[in-house]
Amino acid sequence: MRKSNPIRGLIRYSFYSSIGHIAIYGTLVVAFGIAFLAMGGIALFPAVAVTLFATLSLVSNAEEKSNWGKFQLTTPIKRSHVIISRYAIYLIFMMVGLIVAGIFTGFGRILAELGIVGYGEITGIAVQLLGESGLSQATFMFTISGIGAALIMCSLYYPLAYTIFKGKEEGLAFITTMLAFVISVFIAWIGLRLDLSFGGISLLIVVLPVVLLAISYMITTKVYEKVDV
Repeated sequence: MRKSNPIRGLIRYSFYSSIGHIAIYGTLVVAFGIAFLAMGGIALFPAVAVTLFATLSLVSNAEEKSNWGKFQLTTPIKRSHVIISRYAIYLIFMMVGLIVAGIFTGFGRILAELGIVGYGEITGIAVQLLGESGLSQATFMFTISGIGAALIMCSLYYPLAYTIFKGKEEGLAFITTMLAFVISVFIAWIGLRLDLSFGGISLLIVVLPVVLLAISYMITTKVYEKVDV
């Protein structure tokens, strides 16, 4: 008989408790995708899709509202398992956003090649500046920026959710989203100031958020071990 995995069970619970929000956010992302296709904003959509699905993971966290946070610790579940599941479900939703973005971006690219939709002003400028590779590079940069911003959102949210904003998480997702974009722009600015190449800036936009995420996980784990839920 296979031993049950508590982390898998926690992730499954988080997913089931998010179904209502998944329907709302999924519809919203599809609507954005159609709008971006119609406007020719092919390169911009990945950043929107990734951050929206990442925000979904934070907004749909029903722990405090359902008192599950207190009940789950009466079961044979370690507090570290709870934190692992929180970060894991966040990354899962972020990957879903990437998949959706890839589908719409690929479809948009086909429509653009067929002349059905245009590239849009921002993407068009990138194509003019960078040549034929401009569309691919612009799409890649916006995708990387979305991933970086999403990782920063998670890095900020959970340490704050279990400390300063404990019990007041409703507006925290919005706050961390705004902060994440500010930090992402600052990181890109640092790359430009250091005169890094396109690849160097892209790497910086992802590597620093990954480091922040690792630090965030360690801090949140330590905090949650002591916090009175």
